[in-house]
Amino acid sequence: MPLPEKPDMNQVVTIKRGDLRLFQQHVNSVAAADDPTTAACEAAYMLAPLAASDRLPRRAVIWALYATAVYRGADPEHVAARVMARINAAAN
Repeated sequence: MPLPEKPDMNQVVTIKRGDLRLFQQHVNSVAAADDPTTAACEAAYMLAPLAASDRLPRRAVIWALYATAVYRGADPEHVAARVMARINAAAN
């Protein structure tokens, strides 16, 4: 499974404050979790509808959850596969 593609840092998007707050809460829950892989998958499940509707940039959601989980000690390939599957399933 390929690792997630980094988001375009030059892209300008408008995100509603409530969506951003929800996104921050889920990324923080991954950072604080004892099992970052499971927490990242749960967060991906919760954020998938926002990413699918383009209310949040899909690549940014995937990358933030992936990077946070890997930083906390998760297996990179395992967490990438599970998070991308959750986000992409909601988009289809």
